Amino acid sequence: MSNKRDTLEENRRRSAEKIAEGEYDVFISYNHKDHEAVKRIGELLKSNGLAPWLDEWDLQPGLSWLRLVMQQIPKSKAAAIFI
Repeated sequence: MSNKRDTLEENRRRSAEKIAEGEYDVFISYNHKDHEAVKRIGELLKSNGLAPWLDEWDLQPGLSWLRLVMQQIPKSKAAAIFI
């Protein structure tokens, strides 16, 4: 059981390092009515060592959200779109 926990912690650390460097694996786009489910998916991605970009976690208040989103899309390796 300890090995599984160590792997989970290592994956989350790797994800956090990527995010801190502005490197994202998955850009997440979703309908806000699905907000809670999408956040859970984002947490699962982090637990697997992936760095998801999610507006709630990565947009800074007061800045142009559209500009930031348009900058991030081409930098992400993949996109997950929830309709």
